[in-house]
Amino acid sequence: KNTIIIVRPIEFEELEAGMTVGYLTKNGDRVLHQLVRRAGRDAWIAKGINNTHEDREYVTEKNLLGVLYTVLYNEASEVR
Repeated sequence: KNTIIIVRPIEFEELEAGMTVGYLTKNGDRVLHQLVRRAGRDAWIAKGINNTHEDREYVTEKNLLGVLYTVLYNEASEVR
């Protein structure tokens, strides 16, 4: 709420473990999670920072949206 997340494009080959990336799930949900490790040549395993389990879906070149660039918070716009 009241947060803007900016994701910038990145080539799939430039991804590295530890990067936070956005990707599209099979259900069409946008997810922003951290890359844990490669799952073969064409996929990455990701996990939410506060999650105990890794994501079921892989990050691939096809579903990759980009890498986290910045997060902007606007607490002043909250309704009080």
